[in-house]
Amino acid sequence: MCTFGIASRPPRGAALVIALLVTAVLLLAGLSFLTISSTERMIAINERHSAQALLLAEAAIHRAIARLNASSSYGGETNVTLGTNTPGTVTIGVSASSLSCGAGKDLVATASIPVAGGTAQAVIQASVDTVAYPFRWALYSTLANGVVSWDDMVGENRTNGEVWLKSGVTVESFDSAGGAFNDVTNHGERGDIGANGDVKVDGVSTVKGNITAGDDIYLGGTVTGRQTSNAPAEPFPALAPPGSPSGDLYVAAGGSRTLNAGTYHYRDLILEDAASLQTNGVVTLYISGNAWIGDNVTIGAHPGTNLRIILRSQGDDYTYSLWWSGSGLRLYASVYGRNTDVYFWTNTQVYGSLLVRTAYVESGSYIRYDRAMAEQSICRSGRYTIRRGSWREIRPVS
Repeated sequence: MCTFGIASRPPRGAALVIALLVTAVLLLAGLSFLTISSTERMIAINERHSAQALLLAEAAIHRAIARLNASSSYGGETNVTLGTNTPGTVTIGVSASSLSCGAGKDLVATASIPVAGGTAQAVIQASVDTVAYPFRWALYSTLANGVVSWDDMVGENRTNGEVWLKSGVTVESFDSAGGAFNDVTNHGERGDIGANGDVKVDGVSTVKGNITAGDDIYLGGTVTGRQTSNAPAEPFPALAPPGSPSGDLYVAAGGSRTLNAGTYHYRDLILEDAASLQTNGVVTLYISGNAWIGDNVTIGAHPGTNLRIILRSQGDDYTYSLWWSGSGLRLYASVYGRNTDVYFWTNTQVYGSLLVRTAYVESGSYIRYDRAMAEQSICRSGRYTIRRGSWREIRPVS
């Protein structure tokens, strides 16, 4: 008997189904990639607009400063376009600020750039004032070379010595924010000195820092840092004292006086032998005349940032006052005397910063630059600048 069987065959249409499934998967993957690509493109565009908004806000702050320097009555602007091809607008707000110089302004710049679904914004806040930050030196002479020559006060030819350190003077640094000076734990070599004219350092003197001169350096001692001759002149603003002086500030021999926090203006400063002048808080002391300091006098105390002495600081190169001190002076202060010649006799110790017309420092003295004074400002007339530490970025708003 014959038996007939049915031969097996592979199912028809399977390849088509598989091809359709693969095509669907590829289509979904392509759509996903397109969506991701579109999203990433939008993110990139928004990031670009966000960066542009921040740059616009920065430009608006500088625009406001320029407008204030042109006219102190500038009160801000609304929806201003900066540049011909710049997207978006800025709004600038200006308000009075109670800063130390009295003419301070608070600025708020808001930049807006339209984006898909909304607006990219950036806000920058800053305070401006007519201040300067000149206290970067242990000792600096503001006077150019060729003005002074023979000096009746000390019997020296000072033609080549706008800053003159006699034999045995040491210049160094410390930071009062870390405590009082200590030659082991609070001591450094950033006691930079300089002059818009000449610097003269006699033998056995040591400058633990750099020396910069607008003309020449006459070095007989030792310097641990760089020496730069024929440097560009450093600018120092003229400062006028507030109002009229209230007589002389006088302390008798062996006496003591304390000034409470505030601003004072006196004609002459006269401290007899062993006198002491102290402060209770931060004091700004204007002396429009001369300073006559006896032997073994103490002015200020640690930290020297509490006492700011503004000596005569206005007039031409030939207009000046004098600071003359005897031996043994201990001075804790920043001293600004653009038009004041300073004479420190033997064994003087300064803990601060000195910016004066000329300086003559006798043997055995120490000038210790307080690095904390680098952030100390002085009020000046003229151009607005951004006050240190006041710049704030706030972005995005929405």
